[in-house]
Amino acid sequence: MRPYGPFGYSRKQLIPLLAVFAIVSLLAFLRWRQVANVQPATSGSTVLVLDDCDSDYKNPPFEDAVKTFGRHAELMKTVADLNICQTVGGCRALAVSPDGSFFVVCENVGDRLTAYETQTGKKLWSIAGKFTSAAISTLGMTYALLNEGTIYGKGVVILDRAGRIIRKGDVGGFDIVLDANRQALWLVGADIKKCNLDLEVQMTCGPIGWCAVSVDVDGDGCIWVAERFHPDVKGSKDRLLRISPKGEIQKTVDLDWSPLGVRVDRIDGSVWATGCRARKNPLSNLPGKLDRIHLGWIAGGWLRNL
Repeated sequence: MRPYGPFGYSRKQLIPLLAVFAIVSLLAFLRWRQVANVQPATSGSTVLVLDDCDSDYKNPPFEDAVKTFGRHAELMKTVADLNICQTVGGCRALAVSPDGSFFVVCENVGDRLTAYETQTGKKLWSIAGKFTSAAISTLGMTYALLNEGTIYGKGVVILDRAGRIIRKGDVGGFDIVLDANRQALWLVGADIKKCNLDLEVQMTCGPIGWCAVSVDVDGDGCIWVAERFHPDVKGSKDRLLRISPKGEIQKTVDLDWSPLGVRVDRIDGSVWATGCRARKNPLSNLPGKLDRIHLGWIAGGWLRNL
């Protein structure tokens, strides 16, 4: 009778199986040691920065650039010869395709929209026009906002992967974001609009006093909007708004500084905003200033009673 070990195997069968198991376990342990000894990178992402670093907008060569940084914060490459300038907010003048293969740049001084290959910086296509902001779909279509010298925009176009305009729309805005999960576009500026991907307006809501300068979408399909105060526009405010897919204001965050850009981490839902000191009307505190000088109480009291 043949002696049987555990699991119904004979001893002659069990010895090779145990040897194979031991070898596999040793290789797995060595691989674990190798991985454990590798210092983790701070990030596996590539970061693109649109740098407005040239103050001369008229005389070439122009030195504004897109700078690409790797996961160890080293500068990998630069796409130069861009001509941009500061504007009223953090619109998507630089937009990256969802697969990371290419990006587009809106040059608000150079008056063109250009696509570049992310890996090499090679120019893929370029089209002339006054472009403000852009977003790219999972199919590689670029949705770009146009302007005619105003911050509120003057139309939107869809460009295919070759840079050909395949559709135009009359709806305008200052910033744009694409919700790929719900096949929706959100445009903000003088008001807030939701469109489908054929540029048809589905909804408009207008709690904006002066200008909404930045928008992003969260994982629930809601958007966060950065609105800025203007000293000459009554009812304008420095605040962030959370708006539902149906256009309902769910949350208002009043700020004592002026927001320029807003972005949402779609993994944990955290909201990030950047900005600057709030702009104030120089005459807003005139009565108080007059009160501090000789006979100022007369003028200060009179101004307060106006």
